[in-house]
Amino acid sequence: MAKFPNARNGVDKVFKSAILEIIAAGAAGIVLALSRFVDRTNIYSDVGIAITMGILSVFCVAAAIVAFIVQLIGLNQAGKDNDSFKGAFIFTIVALIAIFVGSILSAIPNLLVANMSESVVTIFSDVLEIVIMILVLNGTTTLFRAQGKEELATRGNTICWLAIAAFALSILFKNLVFVSNFSTISVIFVIVGFVLEVVAYIMYLVQLNKARKSF
Repeated sequence: MAKFPNARNGVDKVFKSAILEIIAAGAAGIVLALSRFVDRTNIYSDVGIAITMGILSVFCVAAAIVAFIVQLIGLNQAGKDNDSFKGAFIFTIVALIAIFVGSILSAIPNLLVANMSESVVTIFSDVLEIVIMILVLNGTTTLFRAQGKEELATRGNTICWLAIAAFALSILFKNLVFVSNFSTISVIFVIVGFVLEVVAYIMYLVQLNKARKSF
């Protein structure tokens, strides 16, 4: 049976970077919740909360940077065994450039232009994330087939499309917020979008976990 040590080690890094991203997102959620709590209670002088928010904010940034670097290293390494991972590596770089450009455009004094630019870049980044997910999952299923593990390949292919569908729908629901005038239904859109995104990531992680143990 064929072995793919580069893909195994690379996918393992991608898997760990995804876990780190989830942890960072959770920490960011706590910071957001604390900031909302502070705004509602007007306890801006609470040193403990301020320190906690500061530490978590620094952790979020550091974790996101580390996760991104580890993901790039993993994709580059896995790309030695399959071209799909090379494509994912390139699109990850493109996504970083898009975020950088978006941060510059969002600083434009014209509020309308800044908001429109931010929305376009956000949607573009989300689409790139789907493309990266497709390429990574396609790489894993291709190598499963090369190993003769047709069952894992077929199951992986199913997981791939289910994850993509869930992630695409999550993007749709999140962006429906902007056309719902931030009404009560927008809250439902946000919740549904978040749940679908979590489901997509779980399926994505399941496939990566199988791949890193198989290759």
